[in-house]
Amino acid sequence: MRNPKKPFILIIGGVKMSDKMEVIYNLLIKADFVILGGGPGNTFIKANGLNIGQSIYEPRMLPDAKKLSKNERVVIPIDSVWSKNKILDIGPATIKNYTSIISTAKTIIWGGPMGFFENPKFSKGTKSIWQAIIKNKKSVTVVGGGETVASLKLASKNLKMDNKIYLSTGGGAMLEFLAGKKLPALIALKLQKK
Repeated sequence: MRNPKKPFILIIGGVKMSDKMEVIYNLLIKADFVILGGGPGNTFIKANGLNIGQSIYEPRMLPDAKKLSKNERVVIPIDSVWSKNKILDIGPATIKNYTSIISTAKTIIWGGPMGFFENPKFSKGTKSIWQAIIKNKKSVTVVGGGETVASLKLASKNLKMDNKIYLSTGGGAMLEFLAGKKLPALIALKLQKK
């Protein structure tokens, strides 16, 4: 949080963007790249005036997404996998771009899968992110949230002891911490130390 090794990459996916917006704002000043997928990615695509059909997105977050899209460090999907007029995963060109960015990282924070990974047809984006993280032996990675941790099964057979990957099943608490908020349990522990 204070002094991450660079390049520092923030990966944001999942369904909702509203619970991750403060994290983006708080870490954008330190992050070299913020890469987006899932509902947050759709919201940014829509904010840029592109068609997302009936895909999940958050209308109230469009002004924030439009504003943040002007920042060159915010990277949105350039192609997508569609089904029944909905975006359900990032596409091959996006995967190539994102894995290239991840390969250079020394610090990675990831919250939220890239698509509807529970269905094998739409799991390639999330699986590719896992594979890129595992392949990058230089990085320290923190992965948070129940869905993102559940998606680990897509790549767990490739994990080795030399991968520095830390998992947080408390996704909401992790997001609050990364957004710069005070967590009551951490405050209590600090007081106890004194």
